[in-house]
Amino acid sequence: LLSSLKLTWIMLRILSFIAAILSIAKCCRDPRDKGFNCDDIPSGMRFYHDAKSGRCLPFFFQGCGGNTNNFVDRETCETSCLSSAKSAAEVSKTNATTIIAACALKTSAVLRESATACRTTTDCPAGHACSRGGSCCPTRDHICSLTPSNGNEAMEFVHRPKYAWISSLKNCIRFSYFGSNGNPNNFSSYKECKAFCG
Repeated sequence: LLSSLKLTWIMLRILSFIAAILSIAKCCRDPRDKGFNCDDIPSGMRFYHDAKSGRCLPFFFQGCGGNTNNFVDRETCETSCLSSAKSAAEVSKTNATTIIAACALKTSAVLRESATACRTTTDCPAGHACSRGGSCCPTRDHICSLTPSNGNEAMEFVHRPKYAWISSLKNCIRFSYFGSNGNPNNFSSYKECKAFCG
């Protein structure tokens, strides 16, 4: 009886995972489609659900055509797509740790890449060392030698002022960060940048 209950519980978990994935509306899985120009409907800013990032992002809709992954505002997109996507993601959570958390990087970049496991530094790529926690972490010299990267647009069209070390100048410069990705040569202030790389 006990093993029968356990098997039933496992089956219910599997079915709930499948249901969560299937519950993401088809329109939320469609690719972004800017449509085409027409006289009937004005063009303008709309939002679509980006299945790859799992977020609602802005795009310029030309007025006609397109597909149903097209929402008047971010809130409508999130209500339609994110609640079901979030529950599916929660069911299928992995133990992957981001490189920022695993390496305690002092960066203000939003990096989503996972840390690579290691036993010794020889297991790591060039410019990385094996940390006590068993993750390949970029070295200080490697971080400070990276060319500043603006990253990608995140949720909104906002450029944030950040600072990056420029080896040839032996100083930090200010640059615009778009809110996502980029690299660890990205600091919130000139002082933080100088303290880390200078």
